[in-house]
Amino acid sequence: MKSSNIKSMKLYHHVNRIYNELKELGKTNSDSLNVDEFSNIEFFDQLHYHGTKAVDFCVKKLKINSSMSILEIGSGIGGPARHIANKTGATVTALELQSDQNKLASDLTGRCGLSEKVIHVCGDFLTHDWHGKKFDAIVSWLALYHIEDHDALLQKSFDLLNPNGLFYA
Repeated sequence: MKSSNIKSMKLYHHVNRIYNELKELGKTNSDSLNVDEFSNIEFFDQLHYHGTKAVDFCVKKLKINSSMSILEIGSGIGGPARHIANKTGATVTALELQSDQNKLASDLTGRCGLSEKVIHVCGDFLTHDWHGKKFDAIVSWLALYHIEDHDALLQKSFDLLNPNGLFYA
């Protein structure tokens, strides 16, 4: 699905509301953020059901640790990626189709001090060239519903996983 098609769904627009919410909490656009405090404000950092509890469940099930490389498909504004990296020390590649969401995610990640652990990439999962990169796990919350070609989604996921890699959605 193209970024413009997603925008027509009226689910993933108005990213500036995040900055407005932060302003209401007394944060300027340049203030650093505490990732634990920020990720627990689930109404704007976790754009999926059950917030950080769902991410913690995934971390526990997959036994994610600091030696792992994780790919998150459809990372939105980066909440789950930041939470995983902060909680486990794993390196997370956060792939987001929409450039405005990706830009905001990168800014928030930097303000949380996690730019070395969370790498934001803007692109389409099915067409992005990973240049041979492999991951220990691929995770996603809700975004897979927007990828119509399930066969291609699963094949690409399999191709990107290390031997014994894990897929969680």
